[in-house]
Amino acid sequence: MHVVLKRILVGLVALVVVAAIAAGVVFYLAKQDDNAGKHQAEPSLDLLTKGLVAAGTGEEVAVTQEEINGFLAYWLQQQEQQGDFALRGVYLTLGQEEGNIELYLPVTYKGIELGVTAQANLTYNAAAKQFRIEVQQVHVGRLPVSPQWAVAFLNGHLPGMVSVDATALLVDASALKVTVNEQTPPLELVAFSISGGQAHLQTTGLLEAIMDYVGQMAAQLPGGDSELVQRWLDNLGDDVKEFLQGLQQE
Repeated sequence: MHVVLKRILVGLVALVVVAAIAAGVVFYLAKQDDNAGKHQAEPSLDLLTKGLVAAGTGEEVAVTQEEINGFLAYWLQQQEQQGDFALRGVYLTLGQEEGNIELYLPVTYKGIELGVTAQANLTYNAAAKQFRIEVQQVHVGRLPVSPQWAVAFLNGHLPGMVSVDATALLVDASALKVTVNEQTPPLELVAFSISGGQAHLQTTGLLEAIMDYVGQMAAQLPGGDSELVQRWLDNLGDDVKEFLQGLQQE
């Protein structure tokens, strides 16, 4: 009886020791942030210049990951974060293959600093006005974790415009609409893609919407005045487009 009890106790102690070692290994791997200090972006609003060109002309523009990361750094500065979970940075790497992205997220959870990396595929559904970020791989430090678990964990820390679907984050882009006038269609994102290490975006043309609206008002003027205003609008539109395209090249 004593021998059996002794064996049971030894077995329980061995299990506790193995569990403690396993927990220690997991914690050690999770704490190893190989990207710490490697990815930094200065807060910048340079991305808005590209947005202005896209909105003004309605033409596709290319956006670099530096411009995106600068804007993400600026956006993060404006956020108030509370609770056990805090996002300390967001760094995006745009892949060469279509839709491929890599995210590096330094976070603090319950006072512990961790580095989270994720491989994902980003697509935009213009009909649904929705970005879909399909998470394919996730590591906390050097520790691989299930993408489904990671997405489910984030679900409790996401803004209202972001929802989850299994291993995907769904971002509602309908809030990006800008209405010029009740008689004109809203400005909105109509295309977005990633390839060749750049993002490519296109919106409906704000300039065209404004000119169409003014043109409609001008059509109500007497014949000669209406034609004069229309010619002036055409020249103005060409000048503004040339100016906006010049901004993109600077």
